[in-house]
This record gives sequence, C-alpha cells and structure tokens, in this order.
Amino acid sequence: CEGPRAAITVTINPTPALPVVTSPIAYCQGASSAILTATGANLLWYTTATGLPAGSATAPTPSTASGGSTTYYVSQTLLGCEGPRAAITVNVTATPALPTIVTPVTYCQGVTPAVLTATGTNLLWYNVAVGGASSTTAPTPSTTSVGSTIYYVSQTINNCEGPRAAITVTVNTTPAAPIVTNPAPYCQNATTVALTATGTNLLWYAAMVGGTGSATAPIPSSASAGSTTYYVSQTIGVCEGPRAAITVTITGTPLAPTVTSPITYCPNDPAIALTADGTNLLWYNVAIGGTGSSTAPTPITSSPGSFNFYVSQSTSAATGSCEGPRALIVVNVNNNNLTVNLGRDTTICEGESVKFTPMVSPTPPNIIYTWRALLVPNSTIDNLSIKDATVNPVNNATYILNAKINGCATEDTVNVNVRWKPIVNTGTDKAICLTQNVLLTGIVTHFNGLINSFAWTPIDSLSTPTLPITIANPIKTTLYTFTVTTTKALYGCDFVVSDAVKVNVQSISNPFAGNDTIAVKGIPHQLKGTGGLNYAWSSPSSSASFSNPFIQNAKVTLLDDANVYLKITDNIGCEGKDSLFIKVYEGPTYYVPNTFTPNGDGFNDVFRAIPVGISNTVYFRVFNRFGQLMFETNKWLKGWDGTFKGKDAASGTYVWMISGTDRDFKKVDMKGTVILIR
Repeated sequence: CEGPRAAITVTINPTPALPVVTSPIAYCQGASSAILTATGANLLWYTTATGLPAGSATAPTPSTASGGSTTYYVSQTLLGCEGPRAAITVNVTATPALPTIVTPVTYCQGVTPAVLTATGTNLLWYNVAVGGASSTTAPTPSTTSVGSTIYYVSQTINNCEGPRAAITVTVNTTPAAPIVTNPAPYCQNATTVALTATGTNLLWYAAMVGGTGSATAPIPSSASAGSTTYYVSQTIGVCEGPRAAITVTITGTPLAPTVTSPITYCPNDPAIALTADGTNLLWYNVAIGGTGSSTAPTPITSSPGSFNFYVSQSTSAATGSCEGPRALIVVNVNNNNLTVNLGRDTTICEGESVKFTPMVSPTPPNIIYTWRALLVPNSTIDNLSIKDATVNPVNNATYILNAKINGCATEDTVNVNVRWKPIVNTGTDKAICLTQNVLLTGIVTHFNGLINSFAWTPIDSLSTPTLPITIANPIKTTLYTFTVTTTKALYGCDFVVSDAVKVNVQSISNPFAGNDTIAVKGIPHQLKGTGGLNYAWSSPSSSASFSNPFIQNAKVTLLDDANVYLKITDNIGCEGKDSLFIKVYEGPTYYVPNTFTPNGDGFNDVFRAIPVGISNTVYFRVFNRFGQLMFETNKWLKGWDGTFKGKDAASGTYVWMISGTDRDFKKVDMKGTVILIR
C-alpha cells in the first residue's frame, strides 16, 4: 500500500559572483597603507586562493615594510553560498637608492659653470635637504659670489622617490692681480735685474692673454732702446687671477751737449752763466765723477787764470734720466797785471763820512774808475767815477772800486761799519689812580755797542732812576724823560738821545650809594648808585639778597635792618666806596610818629606818614580836636609842618586819618593821634 507522498523541495541557490576588487594596488616601501576593500556581501578574506585557513571577516592591512608582491583573496556569501575568491595583488616598490653623484664640485669665481649631473632614474632636484619644491631640470650653479652651496637630487622608480643625495658646489675666490711696480727706466746697456711682484704662486707671461706661464721671473734686456711689457698672475688654490702688466723702458744714451769753448773774460768783468745746447743739462767741475748741478755755473773773474767746466745732457726723469758724456768748456781770465787795494775795513759813527785813498798799480793815465755800494744805495758815494771817493753810509756797507784798463778790470772791496745812534722809546702815556704805582720802561734799540748810562728825570717818586725799568709813584700828573748816553771810549761814539712819557694821575672816584632809607621786609628794594663805571653792592647782613650786585641800580631783599655798601671803579680802575642804612619794616602799613616838634631845628619838624609796602596813598588828613581839617595830601612822604593858613598851630593833640592801597591793591585805612610840641 503506497501512502501519500511527502514533498521535499530542493532549492539550488546560485553561486555568488566574485566580489568587485581593485588590483593590483601599488605602495612605496615604508608608505602608510590602507585596509583592503572590496564590493560584495558577507566578505571573507583569505591569504590563499583555495582551502584553509578559514576566511576572516576583517579586511587585512598590507605591510609596506619591505619591497615585493603579496596576493590577498576575498569572497562574498549570499544565501549561505560562498562564491569564488577574487585576488588582490599588493605591490610594494623598494625605496630607490641615492643617485650616483660627484661631490664636491669646485669652481673659481666668475668661471662659466656646467649644469649639475647625477646618475639615476626620473631625477628630481632640490635646494633643501627636506621638503621644498622639486624640479626635473638640473640647476646650473652661480659663480658670481665666493662660498659653498649645497644642491640635492633624488631618483624616482615606479613613482617612489628615494632619499636625496647632496652635491656641494664650492666657489673659490679668484685672486687679484699681483701688486707690481714698474721699474725705473733703464739706460741702454745698463745692468738689469729680474722683475718682481707681490703675490702667491706667480706665473710670468709674455702676453696679456694666452701663452704658458713660467714660475721664473724674466730679466729684461737693455741692449736696445724701447719699451717691453711683461705680465704676471698669482694662483691661490687652483684659481689663477688676472694678469698685471709691468712695462720696462730702455732709454737710449744721449750725445754730449754742443758747447762754445774757450770763453775769455777780463778780470772782475761781469760774467754770465755758461750755456750749452742740450736737454736736462748737468754741470760739473771735474771730467769724471762728482755731483752734477742743474744750475749752470757763472765763472768767477776776480782772479786770473784758466778754468775748466764740464756739462752733459740727460733724458727726462720720465724716460729714465740717462746721462751722456761730458763736454769741456774752458774759461780764460786775463788780468793785465792791474791791482787795486782799498786798505783795511773801517768804523764810523752814524752821520759821519770816510774818504778812501786806494793804492792802484800800475797807474797809466787811461784807467777808468767805477765805485759801487753793496747793502746801501750808491748815493752814499759822493762821486762814482773818481779814485778817492768819500762815503757816508747810515748802515754797515760794503764798497767796491773797479779799475779798468784796455777793456779789462780789477777791483777791491772794503767794509764800512757804522756805530748807530740808539733809538729810545718810553711807550705811550699812562693813566693811574692816586696812590697807585706805575712801571716805566725805557726800550733802547738800534745800537751795536755798550751804552754808558741811563737816566730818568725828574727823579722824585722814582725807585731806580738810573735803570731802564723803574717804578714811579707820582701824586700829580708828571712828564718823565728817559735819556741814554754813550761815549767814544766805551761805545765808540758820543750820543745823547731821550724820549718822554706822561703819567696822568686821576683822583679817586666819588661814589654815592643813596641816602639812608626804609624797605619792606622780604620785598625787593631798589638801590640807585652813582659816580662810577663799574658797581659792586654788598652787605654783611645774612638776610641780604641782591638781584645782581654788579649793576648800577641793583635790587636788594632784606629781612632785617642792614648796612649796604657800594664799591665803584672808573674807566682806569680807580676805586671809591660809600654806604647807606636801610631800616626794614613789616608791611604793608604806615609808620606814623606820635609827636613832632616844628621848631625849625631840622629835627622832627614835619609830621608825615611813612608808607611801607604801600603802592598808592589816597589821602592823609590831620584834624584839630574840634574836627576842623588842618592838613590834607596824597603825595608820597609829604607831611604837615604844623601851620594852618600860614600861621603856627597851637600845641596839643591832633587826630590823623590815612587811606591807601598796598601792592596787591588791598585797601589800608588807619587813624590815630599826634601831639604837636612847640
């Protein structure tokens, strides 16, 4: 018996497709990696394509610690069915090595540099070791400035950049040209020496550019005249600097100058300087050696004989100062045996004359005589063309007599010394104060011997009347005369000369410091001094304070009664003194006496109110005991003389009233009584 059928449903679910993945994934060694991802449901991750180990629901994070390829697998599960595994390949590219470089790179300053190079793939260039912007173009270093610069380069493989290699570029200083000095020009065929220069590792060249340098300094040749330029550089490190030029000039030797010889003079004839035709002449008195002079000599014709002179020419200092041979000039002096003798030197007194009687040999009738003077005018000679001339110089002089015969002359010299008359000067007139001394000085000049005596007159009030310097103490204006006397025995001449000076005696100044007065305590009081040119105020009171004690009308501030002193000086320094007494009152107020005696004796005759610190008095009034107004005023320090309408008021008591304003414009009113006593 077949029973009912039971139903069994068999469901065949589709196998899930592969998850959607991205593969391969590339990293650089050491880079941060991300968790692997795939698109699918219920993902399971594996390290193998099939089989165990079991899948993990956690997506793995690839490691980038080392280079290489790793494959990861992932599947998805749908309706309990796991699909096939999709492969994800992770490629980790190893960090590229440093590029191959050449370092350091060295240049000399200013040299054209080359582009930097390195061996590697996909090179990147930097100017910093870390960070910074890169360039695929290799840099070209600058050689403008001296110093070191570091450049950096890396290579990139599979988009992975390796570390940076450092290339140091050093720019060394290009040395300056050596310090040279062009040697002084050489004369032709002179011995020359090797050239010199100041520098390091010198190299010598024959041209400014190119050629091969020599470490041996050249020795110039002087065989031919002309100029040759040599060049030299210095090298520091590997850098050679520019070349300095040294010019060597060879100057040709000049010929002997063209001269006229012999030259003939008469004795004592005026001679002219020798001449020669040449350049840069040098004159000698010897044929060989000696020191040449650029000044042509003038022959001396005072003595007969034959004299040799030599002259050469030379090139200019700029071209070497090369001197040629010397030419001979012979100078002949013929004296005709004529002699003149004026005798020995003589001395005269100022104002005297002397007559000369010269000895001349031989004495033919045709001798021409000519006198001349040195140091003084020729007019001191009475006749310039006679033999026995008379002279009267005022100063020492030299006289020369020239005797000429047949065109040739000879001469002799004599000195005349003059004893001068002394010049006396007592200076300008002087002014002194009475009782003062004055120094008198007699100055003696223009004398050339010993003076016998000095004398001042009058001798009264003089300290040393027989000396050039004396002190005078006159009591009145006096004219003093200073006399100098010389004698022939001591001085050689008899002279008496004098000069006078007046001493004006001025009386002592008459100062006036002002009358005794009053002042307000602590308020500046005006002083008024007269009688002088310069003023000096002072007071022994410790409370006295002067605004300026050295002016004529000074102000003084006092706190108590004080004596004030005034010292004055006039235009020549004479002094005078005066003083005044200042009574100090508290103020502002009026000081009014309580009695007065108008009896005409000059004491206390006027009843007045003394204002202290008051700037203005409005009224000052006096009333009798019946109230009758006896006196009224607003004048400063004006008072009542004890009269009323021209008649004497009676003795008795009177009432006074006063009103005024002080310096601060405050009103001051006072009243009281006074007793009139007759």
